[in-house]
Amino acid sequence: MSREIKFRVWHKPENKMHAYLKAKFGKATNITLEGKFKDVELVTTKTVPNDDLEVMQYTGLKDQKGKDIYEGDLVTYPQVFTASQEVKYAGGCFVVADMVVGSVADKLEVIGNIYENKELLTSG
Repeated sequence: MSREIKFRVWHKPENKMHAYLKAKFGKATNITLEGKFKDVELVTTKTVPNDDLEVMQYTGLKDQKGKDIYEGDLVTYPQVFTASQEVKYAGGCFVVADMVVGSVADKLEVIGNIYENKELLTSG
């Protein structure tokens, strides 16, 4: 079984989510992002230091509405947990509330992520 490998990144200096295009490894790791930046009006690419980013991997799964599920997403599953829960990578798989995401993805709904929607992050 194969799955699409893709990432998104939270650019800390601009507090904005971007598409991850590529990485260059060497003395310093730099990642190329795609999107609109403060200093550029049009969609373009920009290479930034890795320290300025939080990288999140796509799980290869979609929620009940067909939205891609990424590490760091906040999801709901009303039949099982009452508050939104974060999708995390742990023990070699993506999990949410101690459940493997792959076993429940079609019952989850992505409602935000831990960077853009901190107010949704709860411990319940």
